[in-house]
Amino acid sequence: MLRDYVVVFNSRGVIEKYDNLPPAVQKAAQRAVNRAADRTRTESARRVRRELNFPASYVAPSEGRLSVSKYANEDLTAKITARNRGTSLARFVASRRSSKGSEPGVRVIVKPGVARFMKGAFLVKLKGVGGNTDTQANLGLAIRTRNGLPPDNAYAPVPTRAGFWLLYGPSVAQALYNSRKSGIWPDQTPDIKALFETEFFRQLELQDVL
Repeated sequence: MLRDYVVVFNSRGVIEKYDNLPPAVQKAAQRAVNRAADRTRTESARRVRRELNFPASYVAPSEGRLSVSKYANEDLTAKITARNRGTSLARFVASRRSSKGSEPGVRVIVKPGVARFMKGAFLVKLKGVGGNTDTQANLGLAIRTRNGLPPDNAYAPVPTRAGFWLLYGPSVAQALYNSRKSGIWPDQTPDIKALFETEFFRQLELQDVL
């Protein structure tokens, strides 16, 4: 079962002896955590779209694929959750013909600005799509292979009873943090810490603590 990926903000790792701080300072820390979470989510969405050809609406907070799932309160913890549903490659289809217009297949753009023609691939209507699949209008992108083996260089293809393979691209979570423990979120870590610290001191000034 695929699991969503969660990044946690906790100011206790930055502010020592938090429990002994005045209420105004604790309030500043809470607001700093929440603002840092919001801004990190926005920046993460921008970076995801730079890597994958998603429209802005796809990673909007309201869609739940990349959102602040918990804001800080007394516990000073905020969480950003990235959904790990497999993304149907049908979402990346740009056209249903080659540049010459004669070969059967589709053109897909997974990485912005980089088009690839997939000879023999075709769109299919999916029935009973499971919760681990992210589709658009229940469409999938499929391909048949002569030997029945998985297509070469395909990302996590899934066989069907009809004898073809459904093709998928990376999920939002996989763009942010992959199996090699690298990705957008590890790269953002220094920026996230600096963002929180800057926002924390700004909140202290707003409350006349400094």
